[in-house]
Amino acid sequence: MSMPSETARPEGARRLVQSTEEGTTHRSRRPILLRLTLVILGGFAACMATVLAVARAVPFHPVIDPPAYLLPGSPLPENIRCASAFERRFECRASQDGEVVYLTTDNSAQVILHTSITAHHQTIGNVIAAWGAPSSVARFGNALYVYWEQRWAYLFTCRFEPASSIEFFGYGLVSSTAAQQKQLPWRGFTDDGDYACQGGL
Repeated sequence: MSMPSETARPEGARRLVQSTEEGTTHRSRRPILLRLTLVILGGFAACMATVLAVARAVPFHPVIDPPAYLLPGSPLPENIRCASAFERRFECRASQDGEVVYLTTDNSAQVILHTSITAHHQTIGNVIAAWGAPSSVARFGNALYVYWEQRWAYLFTCRFEPASSIEFFGYGLVSSTAAQQKQLPWRGFTDDGDYACQGGL
């Protein structure tokens, strides 16, 4: 006995067959979507674990500021020795948490005019995270001054990026007149190719 054709089936039977086929299709898609979701979540978790591992592996070095009594405008403490004079000024040294603090004073007034401090293990990205966005920057080839109002960082870098190392920090006005005049507003880590060191340095 032959089976009735599709057109010969009653309307209710055709709907039952169609809904059964659609239900089977939806059920077969569910495991695929579930697996895809689990793969995406697993990948996201792996990325987060990698980021956390890298963050823990890189040591954080706090920015070391000189004490307030060694900043410009303060009188030079009597216990600090000063070396050779030039143009009626003296260069003096102190130390702070393993960093060397350099002071420039006016011999007649014995007032600190300029203060700078070495910055071992410091990067510009770390300082921006600590101090916020800079106000301006001045560049002379590979030498850069990055400013935060009355604080600034000096770098010599072949590539200006968050990992660029800082040579030292300065406080008060920069002693270089050219550095003061060439300040431009901070525009982020723009690299137009002028930082590339010559001779592969």
